[in-house]
Amino acid sequence: MNSLLNRVPMSLPAIVMAGLLVISSAAPAAVRASGTLGVSATVASSIGLTFTSSTTGVTLGGAGTSVATMAFGTISPHGGTVPTGATRVVNGTISFTYSSPFDVTVTEQNSSSCYTLAALLSASSPDTFAIDAVTLSTTSKTITASGIYASSAQYTLALTVPFSAPGGTAISDTVDFTATAN
Repeated sequence: MNSLLNRVPMSLPAIVMAGLLVISSAAPAAVRASGTLGVSATVASSIGLTFTSSTTGVTLGGAGTSVATMAFGTISPHGGTVPTGATRVVNGTISFTYSSPFDVTVTEQNSSSCYTLAALLSASSPDTFAIDAVTLSTTSKTITASGIYASSAQYTLALTVPFSAPGGTAISDTVDFTATAN
């Protein structure tokens, strides 16, 4: 540097300006921005209901879902074939009943310690539908008030048909179940 100063005569103000140029040519500071994101949530309780075939009952269509079917096929009070897993009982001279067990599993997250299971028919019927000892109608009826979550509970659906039903009558109804956290 001395040899450079000897060759080019510089005044003190020129030397100070050269120093400022060297200092100001350093890399600029990083450009940044910052912010915050507030997060809020409310945990909702949740329960789910699924139907499964009982090991001793009629095989359900749609087993493992919340929309299953139980098909007895062609039924009669005498003769014919009783489906595997179903039971037929003749009630004297007034009616006959086909029944089958099925399983219900209710699972829960962030809910209560037990649940109430209720059921009702979606439409009126000349036939009688029952779950265990509870005869169903279009009004909701409690099946159990102390269901245990994540435990497969067995219930029996019974369909009772009067002898006055003409041959060839198609029976089709829907039993709507509701599980409510206690």
